[in-house]
Amino acid sequence: MRQKSQLSFGRNALRNVLRPITPSTLGAARFGSLALRSQRGTTRQKPSLYAFRKTSADTMATMKTKLHDMHCHLDFMTNGKEVATQAAAAGTLLFANTVTPDGWLAARARFAGFGNVRVGFGMHPWWTSEAPRGIVDLLDEHDPAHVGEIGLDFGTRHASTGPEQVAAFTAIARWAAEQGEKLLSIHAIKSAGDVLTILQDAGALESCTCILHWYSGPSDQLKRAIDGGCYFSCGPRMLATKRGREYVKAIPATRLLLETDDPPEQGQPYSYTALRNNLAQAGRQIAAIKGDEVLAVIDETARKLLGAI
Repeated sequence: MRQKSQLSFGRNALRNVLRPITPSTLGAARFGSLALRSQRGTTRQKPSLYAFRKTSADTMATMKTKLHDMHCHLDFMTNGKEVATQAAAAGTLLFANTVTPDGWLAARARFAGFGNVRVGFGMHPWWTSEAPRGIVDLLDEHDPAHVGEIGLDFGTRHASTGPEQVAAFTAIARWAAEQGEKLLSIHAIKSAGDVLTILQDAGALESCTCILHWYSGPSDQLKRAIDGGCYFSCGPRMLATKRGREYVKAIPATRLLLETDDPPEQGQPYSYTALRNNLAQAGRQIAAIKGDEVLAVIDETARKLLGAI
């Protein structure tokens, strides 16, 4: 298990320049276990990739109702407006995450006419080289209600940009906390403890709604996130893993959401049917774990968070 650290940073707002905050202070956390072991002597049925096929008739009927995608990249689809139109006709809400501020500006204009689409202000950790100076000034100017995709990725491929990632994420978290009542969709790869520390120290856990997208971190940080009031968007790829399914068991039903993270490739056409099928697959798998009634709870939670009710 990777050694983690306590994150330390100053309180001055990062307004005009993203100051490099090194992750060298990131420190040790003890990884516990949460809902990962079955009791000795009991037989536990393991949800699998085909579990959704064996759900009840009630669940299958429910899947014909509304499902909402709380993390997708609509702007990556060359036919995104067509997909959004079909989603609107089906009653599907879309939290369309972007990956750069410029991408957000373009997507906001592109999907402005769609009442079922919420476009998130993005500063994805993979794109921090494109972080503009004065990012907080840009946020102040436009005051987006929805923010995402943001976060940290300390996996092997992206760890070298750790200082830039931390600086950008800290600036955005502090801004969101100061403004309050923002909806955040957060990426946390090999960085869950650090992400939660930044959110907590900024005050964003208390003043905003934080969604951890495709959570795959350690179980002790899952418990910390649950205790901190976080929500969790779960899709087929998360549910394809034993850890992901065990985490769904541990997360309260009122904190669960659906996601697709679609499309798989940028700059290609996509289809609403494919997106809907991925939502349905995730819904069926979660229902197989939590019970059929969870789907109505997820639907209501998504609509509340996106301001649809």
